[in-house]
Amino acid sequence: MKISSAPLSIQKFNLLKGAFIAQGTSFSKWCHNNSVTPSNARAALIGSWDGPKAKMLRAKLIQESGISTEDN
Repeated sequence: MKISSAPLSIQKFNLLKGAFIAQGTSFSKWCHNNSVTPSNARAALIGSWDGPKAKMLRAKLIQESGISTEDN
């Protein structure tokens, strides 16, 4: 399976965290509920961790947050 989500800018990362808050949860709570450390999730989102597992995690986080990733 090819995952095409590119790393997020810091601004998009902050937007993603806000999207979780708008859903009545938080980035940290999502991480806890999905057994992911927030530091690993952040690294996957911004691209400092960019292997296959990171790309899958990035895609899942972006999808579940509901943000648009066009114009990263």
